[in-house]
Amino acid sequence: MIITKTQFRMSFFGGRTEIKLDSKLLRQTDEKIIVGDVTKLKKDIGWHQKIPMNQTTEDMLYYWRVAL
Repeated sequence: MIITKTQFRMSFFGGRTEIKLDSKLLRQTDEKIIVGDVTKLKKDIGWHQKIPMNQTTEDMLYYWRVAL
């Protein structure tokens, strides 16, 4: 997903979460898009993720909702 404005909406698990970006906290050198690729890890050492990405996202959202 590409962020083209200071806010966008993401839909997780049937709900909606609004994320607002504070442009004062962004640096000119910050990457617009960061994409990870685990292909080399899988090939070289046989790594595989144990926790699905949607569970990771749910856990992060829960953590920050409780923390804030």
